[in-house]
Amino acid sequence: MKTESKSVIHIVWTTIGDWTEYDTRGNWGWLGEIYKRVEASNIEIEIEYSHTLPNKWLNIPQKDFLSLNIEEQSVTTQNIQRLIQSDRIASGLTLIQLFAEANAVHLVCQREKSQLNQRIWRLKSRTATLLNFETKGLVGGVGTWTKGFWYAELFDQNAAELLGKYLPQRTKR
Repeated sequence: MKTESKSVIHIVWTTIGDWTEYDTRGNWGWLGEIYKRVEASNIEIEIEYSHTLPNKWLNIPQKDFLSLNIEEQSVTTQNIQRLIQSDRIASGLTLIQLFAEANAVHLVCQREKSQLNQRIWRLKSRTATLLNFETKGLVGGVGTWTKGFWYAELFDQNAAELLGKYLPQRTKR
């Protein structure tokens, strides 16, 4: 039964120039595999996706996409944590898991979906600006993130634990 108070939301947004998670030209097969595992688990779980994930990705490489180095990934993660705690718009998310990689940010949280868009847009905007400041304009600012984001909302109180089993174990691309 769907109840927002028990839902967990996995949000992903990508760096500019990379394929979105639901674009068949991309390389997001590992994400599809995670959700196949979650759906095949022994618990009954209902999942609502913002965009349906393809059954197969073509893995067509992008020529010019922004790739964040380890330091930029760390700065992004720290800024998101700080913004979730103190920003007037982005605060209010209950952070469960967060990691940034070279081409994307993954955020697992609890929050009413009705206010999700505004908070994520704020996180994307502020992290891009802060990254620009902290790297002295080398990266960040306009042209850091693609438009929009993908999410999966899982309606089960054990969803966070289940996602936690699979997300950290994924293979690096």
